[in-house]
Amino acid sequence: MACAAGLLLLSCLSEVVNPAKAWLLVPLEILFWPLLAVNLFLVVWSLLRRSKAVFIPLVAIVPALFFLGRYVQFKGADGPAEGERSVKVVSYNVGRFRSYPNRLSSQACQDSVIRFLRSTDADIICLQEFYVANGQSIQVLMQSLLSGYVPTYYLYTGKKGKFGNVILSRYPLRNKGHVEFDSSVNLALWADYRIGDQTVRVYNCHLESYNISPAGLAEKLRGKRDKEVIEDTGRKMRRSIRQRASQVEQVFKEIDNSPVAAIICGDFNDTPLSYTYYKTMRGHRDSFKQAGKGIGASYPSSLPFIRLDYILCPRTMRAVSYDCPRLKYSDHRPVATEFVFEKE
Repeated sequence: MACAAGLLLLSCLSEVVNPAKAWLLVPLEILFWPLLAVNLFLVVWSLLRRSKAVFIPLVAIVPALFFLGRYVQFKGADGPAEGERSVKVVSYNVGRFRSYPNRLSSQACQDSVIRFLRSTDADIICLQEFYVANGQSIQVLMQSLLSGYVPTYYLYTGKKGKFGNVILSRYPLRNKGHVEFDSSVNLALWADYRIGDQTVRVYNCHLESYNISPAGLAEKLRGKRDKEVIEDTGRKMRRSIRQRASQVEQVFKEIDNSPVAAIICGDFNDTPLSYTYYKTMRGHRDSFKQAGKGIGASYPSSLPFIRLDYILCPRTMRAVSYDCPRLKYSDHRPVATEFVFEKE
């Protein structure tokens, strides 16, 4: 009982500890819900037995309740008020247009994603893992598929094509740049836009993933190399955890030095109880907490379980709508939100 309570408390504390220095806390952060469920069961069990030990799990549950709003919301929002001018932002990890789990062709998947993006009528679109095959021009592709938007992008060159981050905007572009990460093909792309009488910077972030395929892991385990597979998986997890901690420090240094307020979008590959979330939320608002309703999970798209995708706004803005459509064109679901500027 004390062990379960202690693990839940450590899970709650994991967000303030740099995982590069204590990477073992990350699995506890991921296991927040199972640990909470275990402690709730222990409370009920202790009450039925009329045991004084009921206070042990309660000590852990009470602080955990303060984090529930990052995962589940009940109120929602009705959109901008009459006369309010809103800015609609969409963020979507399109997974290089490799459909999941429907297994559409790359072209059919791309067409489906483009149709969805058109239907959103968004003002700003942030895409991660955007893919362009060799021989294709991203400028021509954008003009033909998503006309009316100004594209800003940074793509790496692979064997069969180029991939990376893209920002599409209907607002005038003022400036742009990117943050490359050491020993990684992940990155953060940024662009400044003039919105009304204000300039706003948009960060499109794709932070390091675990690079672990459940299907591939199961296949290796069937090969009866359990110890080798477990050790390799552990190495990958430690490496990605440390890289992600370094990457968020890089990005936030850029945000701190930004001359204008910043909207932060993207696939963080981390949960709402993570150090990544804790750092990026500083001076910002979570659009899901402000305007979401229901469970905010965005991954995997077939059975949303974990929230990895975010749109955060500066304190000068407020979210008035939030949606996370159940699309299966990628392993992630898209996130869409509307912001209005706060009245001074």
